Amino acid sequence: MPVVKFIIVDSSFLIRKGLATIIESIRNTKVVNSINSINELINEIGKKQIDIVVINCKVVNCYNKQVEQLLKDFPSIDWIILNSNNENYSKINSIDSININDEKSVVIEKLEKTVFNKIKSVSKSQPDIISKREKNVLKLIASGYTNKQIAEELFISFNTVITHRKNITNKLGIKSVSGLTVYAILNKIIDFKDIQ
Repeated sequence: MPVVKFIIVDSSFLIRKGLATIIESIRNTKVVNSINSINELINEIGKKQIDIVVINCKVVNCYNKQVEQLLKDFPSIDWIILNSNNENYSKINSIDSININDEKSVVIEKLEKTVFNKIKSVSKSQPDIISKREKNVLKLIASGYTNKQIAEELFISFNTVITHRKNITNKLGIKSVSGLTVYAILNKIIDFKDIQ
């Protein structure tokens, strides 16, 4: 499953540190950097694969030409506006905004939704990573089948099931059954209602 990479732009160390802690508590996320100026953002955004920028437009002027250029140069990057008074920054096509006065649960909910949507869009654009047989095995894993039950269901040996599981884990970089289940749901290998 892809890791969603964040960069945080705010002048306050405490806000950057707090947001980084919250973001990294969410599965499949990584804060690549937390910085305090637009110039640092320009330097970082070109060097690293960034998926989402969380930016405080009150601290970093989001209406300058540098930001407009970044929006044009990196259209695949999503932007979350960090604000304190529900300001409207309509020139930036942000996917969401977080008020610094929001409760932790609200911030986490917004970030989880953003991460889920980003993973979903990345997964759609990726070619099939796993084979048809591996998808069959993954479907049964996500449905709660044991290795022995998978072998019986697909008429293959127990050792072949183990090999398929290892291949799936290596290709996707996901080790847990719950992670594999999420991947299977996001990629429409299994329907949510089919999970036991």
